[in-house]
Amino acid sequence: MKKSLILLLLAIPLAVVGYQASGLADAEQTGPSQRVFMGLAHSGESIFAVGEEGVIRFSDDNAANWHSVSSGVEHTLTAIEFASEKRGWAVGHNGVVLQTANGGRNWQPVHVATEEHQGPALMDVAFGKDQMGLIVGDDNLIFATRDGGESWYREVYEAGRYPSAHNAALLLDSGHALIATGAGEILVRAPGENQWSRKYGPDRKALLGMVDLGSDRVLAFGAHGQVLETMDAGATWTEVEATSSANYLAGARLGDGSVVLVGSEGMVARRKVGEAMFLQEEQLPPGALTGVVEGQNGRLLVTGAQGVGFLVDEDYHFDGMDEANPYTGYLLTKALLHRPEMIQFLGLTTSSFRRSFGEVPEDRAAWVSVSVSATSETEDVLTPAVFHDIHQLHRDLSEQRELGLFRVKSLWSEDHTHIVIDRSTGTHHRVVSQRNDYNEDERPYLERRMLQAGMVGNFISEDSRTMILQAEVDLSKEQNGDLPAALASFFKDYQAGFDEHSPGYTMDQLEYVTIEKLYDQVPGTAPDTTNDKKAVGAPPQYIYEIGLKAGEPGNCSQAEAVRLSSYLEDHLTDARLDADVFSVAKLAKYNKVAWREGNWKGFSADGYEERYRGGVHLLWERSSCVNPLAVVIGRSGAQNVAERINSVLAQFEQARGLADTDSSLNLNTYRITRSAL
Repeated sequence: MKKSLILLLLAIPLAVVGYQASGLADAEQTGPSQRVFMGLAHSGESIFAVGEEGVIRFSDDNAANWHSVSSGVEHTLTAIEFASEKRGWAVGHNGVVLQTANGGRNWQPVHVATEEHQGPALMDVAFGKDQMGLIVGDDNLIFATRDGGESWYREVYEAGRYPSAHNAALLLDSGHALIATGAGEILVRAPGENQWSRKYGPDRKALLGMVDLGSDRVLAFGAHGQVLETMDAGATWTEVEATSSANYLAGARLGDGSVVLVGSEGMVARRKVGEAMFLQEEQLPPGALTGVVEGQNGRLLVTGAQGVGFLVDEDYHFDGMDEANPYTGYLLTKALLHRPEMIQFLGLTTSSFRRSFGEVPEDRAAWVSVSVSATSETEDVLTPAVFHDIHQLHRDLSEQRELGLFRVKSLWSEDHTHIVIDRSTGTHHRVVSQRNDYNEDERPYLERRMLQAGMVGNFISEDSRTMILQAEVDLSKEQNGDLPAALASFFKDYQAGFDEHSPGYTMDQLEYVTIEKLYDQVPGTAPDTTNDKKAVGAPPQYIYEIGLKAGEPGNCSQAEAVRLSSYLEDHLTDARLDADVFSVAKLAKYNKVAWREGNWKGFSADGYEERYRGGVHLLWERSSCVNPLAVVIGRSGAQNVAERINSVLAQFEQARGLADTDSSLNLNTYRITRSAL
């Protein structure tokens, strides 16, 4: 049975749509906020941050402004440590070790890896007293120095049965050395000893970091909310209770004696002096946090999926973000992924579920949009009464089987569970609970969940005045081409029933929208406009799919496809197209940072992780291949974007030697048209 899709979505005023699209494009051009940073460290009054693609940035004014420093490498940097105000170290993927002798203004490479471990992923670096230092990494790696880093040697110990990532190292003032591992164990070595002893946490959950609390007290933390503490330099450990089960990725002891832990899902938890457990903070940032230190005047400085930022006036500010345009980094990715046209495009072209049953993706879909807004000028759609009325509309639409409506999407959809926060536990759950006791006191948490899930500007307007509902429709119900008329009649009757029920919302406008693949599109020419006269309202919009020509099972390397996608995105972004660019590499990167297993430092597009974990790109997959590599979402009325994309692809293939290979690229064009009902 041939099926297509109908989208029942919010028709946000065109001025708002245009502003939103422009904001997303502007955020795409910002530098610092488009990198995931993984480490923070003090050097005197300066703060340094390191991250993917070899980025190093520093701030001399308490994170108000950041400046770039050349690292000389393009591989992900995972950690940074200063042994003194002038002398510091940074480590990363591909065995990268850098050192500075002038407070981080210049960095030079240092050779550490042995012949049998060329190009390992290094996860942490630590220095202690008496010129002692440790570098730890994947596959049980430990490198040590006893002369302040002038020379390094590989330490070999009796490892466990399976290789494990060494995620964090710590050297205490007492001379004890500790290493936290992905196998849930802590390696401990006392002063003067040569052997490492093993200590295991409960359930052996992955440990991702440690904090020195002084006087041989250490905190270790990791996956699924695990926090352990030792009072005797690692000889014995006890479990510490925390209210959130998010992954804890970094921590710091603050000047007032409290300890703060940050992690996946934007979690920030604090244990104050004298308290026994870690409590979730009231104010939480969007996106995972991977680093934290205390700045001047007690300011909390953080790094993560949104870039580099700080806590100010009970809110988190990230470099590149402002009140007029909050979209950057992780938020930009989610906002692009959940644009209604993107959802339908991916459903048409890349559903691996359909392909697993031998079904060929369709080349056309249609949907209807409806604007749902609050009736009262003093209220909006998040007001509890209005909010629950629209929930009822969601349920009513789900029951319209005679029109072929199914899988209704809105704030209540079951599949909107991506990286959102539960107020009490910090675990994944639906953006909107099915509970009927939502009240205004919970509104800040609801607004944050919607923003973090990429729904603001897509499923709900920025001012909360209007809301989106989305559903799929079986077009086999269409008779003599009158399905739009049948839908219009249904909504007219539904609106007429409002007088009886007196809900706090109204439906303002209906549109019929189609998306179709242009098989006759010639790459390098302007999009075909022969049928544009049929559209009423907004000019046509085009989506451009860039994929591997040989993107079939057995003919592609997933890791290579992700790396290629990352490079391609850079070229498309540099071209400053009149469009938004979204790559599978970008989506995979942010999902990896937020992943609830293993080490968030593992993923990058620079070649470290050869295994591409299934499902990390959600619907964006075709069988075992990662395809398409990128999607370009043109703006309404934009012309000649295809020609510019084709020029970029030609230059890209030539620069990387891809022409006439399995990695050569293909460009497909899809047109979206809208007409009023």
